[in-house]
Amino acid sequence: MKGMHAAKIIITILFIVFLAGLILPALQRPCANPRRSSCQNNLKEMGLVFKMYTDVHKDNMFPPLMYVDGSWTPDLRYIYPEYLSDPNVLFCLSNPNDDKGRFWEIVEKKPLDWGALHQTIAKQYLYMGWAIHDRADLDALYKAPQLISGQDFVIDGHTVYWLREGVERFLVTDINDPAEAAQVQSSISVMFDNPAAHAHVPHGINVLFLDGHVTFIRLKDEVNTLREALETILSLE
Repeated sequence: MKGMHAAKIIITILFIVFLAGLILPALQRPCANPRRSSCQNNLKEMGLVFKMYTDVHKDNMFPPLMYVDGSWTPDLRYIYPEYLSDPNVLFCLSNPNDDKGRFWEIVEKKPLDWGALHQTIAKQYLYMGWAIHDRADLDALYKAPQLISGQDFVIDGHTVYWLREGVERFLVTDINDPAEAAQVQSSISVMFDNPAAHAHVPHGINVLFLDGHVTFIRLKDEVNTLREALETILSLE
């Protein structure tokens, strides 16, 4: 009898564990989705910031970038606070490794420590700078011996263009075809969540595209680098 009683207890425990495995992910999603939506809204706001910046700058160019610990982030000295008035836009709640209190310490410190701010933002979002439209652009980006922020560059006869309003006209086969231009514009990524830092459920990133729309793209669990994320984005075209 004792053996049967023990077996019933074990079966009950296993059943509870099984149910927990089904229920806990479902309970986590309501918490994760609002955070993911918050990050999406942040990127939409950044799209407006870039639009305001390009409207008043030469050749409608996007702002320069900063290289920070292997990541790229907008050079905030060009957009904050003149175009970006709310620093909260730079902080995503889905990043479990960052402290918003620490973020505000950096933002409110006078004089502002730009280096510390850029390091913090690089953990949140990645900024492209160049218009990466296809794999030829991506290969050229990683072949370039030296990249100069804010400038087009040429590798093996292939030109990669710095982001600007209207850059799609350099990438279409027929400049008189508005549908093709719109398709190209909607496929060029501008800024997205740092895949190595965020804990979205499921694993993925929010991506801001040149036409201003933001979408969530699922990634394989092992995708954590800028290049891997770009390859995934390009594979969706």
